[in-house]
Amino acid sequence: MQRIAEAIVSIIGDYHNQHGFRFTSERVLKWVDQFEEGDRKFILEELLHLLKQGIYISETKARDLLIAKIEKLSKNFGFSKTINFLANADILLLQPDHKSQGILLKLLDEEIQKKYGIGIAHCGTASKKYALYIDDILATGGTLFNNLLFWLQENNADGKTNLEKVAAKEKILTAAFFCKHNWPNIPWRLKFQLKNDAIANRIFFQTDYEIQNNPKFFNQQFNFAWPYFSQPQTVHDYLKNLEAKLNENAAYRKAGQPSSETFFSSAENRNRFESILLKKGIELLDLADSLKPNHRPLGATFPSYKTLGTGTLFFTWRNISNTTPIVFWWAAGGWLPLFPLHKRGQAGFEM
Repeated sequence: MQRIAEAIVSIIGDYHNQHGFRFTSERVLKWVDQFEEGDRKFILEELLHLLKQGIYISETKARDLLIAKIEKLSKNFGFSKTINFLANADILLLQPDHKSQGILLKLLDEEIQKKYGIGIAHCGTASKKYALYIDDILATGGTLFNNLLFWLQENNADGKTNLEKVAAKEKILTAAFFCKHNWPNIPWRLKFQLKNDAIANRIFFQTDYEIQNNPKFFNQQFNFAWPYFSQPQTVHDYLKNLEAKLNENAAYRKAGQPSSETFFSSAENRNRFESILLKKGIELLDLADSLKPNHRPLGATFPSYKTLGTGTLFFTWRNISNTTPIVFWWAAGGWLPLFPLHKRGQAGFEM
């Protein structure tokens, strides 16, 4: 297993390096040793297979992707020079500085200075027609919804709100991510919250990696943790005892989903890997002194959802979403997470 652990570290080794954390194969082995002995080698092998699918974004990769986003949007909007697009781009900062958006914009500032000789301060100096919201991941969509709800209601110098300008196509709003679930329908939520039908078709999305989790869409890959119905009774009992009421019919993956397995190493290994994460997650939640209504074994979700979790399988060098299965980030009850969290509600690391 040492060899597999080293291969894993070769991919995720820069996780939290900026905070002085150093990933080692020893940590990977300590983490996997918390699972049943007969599952340990399998867990590492399958995790390595998944990591090779591009579900981890290093800082170097993030910098490349940020520049690529800017250049792609510039081309899409008909600019012959990216620097001219930037002069008309309003780069939105709607989150606190220590959150992911502020960190990504700092990287973007450094990269456009290196490549174009200007910083973010130059962006939007010609006009603010192209509003650009950048973040690392869109999962349940709560952060994006709240940020855009606030921004859309703000007034411009001419007295018009951003909502009015976006609806009238005077502003073009793009939300760009490294990873995006295709299930959350943020424009639809904003449409009903703001009572404005036009907004539903006025937000453009750009993503480098898509988590295909909408059963209504054709030929979905379902590249996230979504367990099949065949589970131990303890799992069914856990779901039954949740006080939530919505979406129970989506708690389990059905036969034939996906139509062919392209994300996990095989359909059988998908079932086994998901079940291991699920059962261990339930054990960890059972040991917790207190839980939030949105906590689930396969990652945080809407408190009203009677499901097992969002199941996100996507990580970045700077932190991971709490919508990922909790075995990766939980740090309570003596559990050692694979990815220690930094300043999520407390100082320092959750080691």
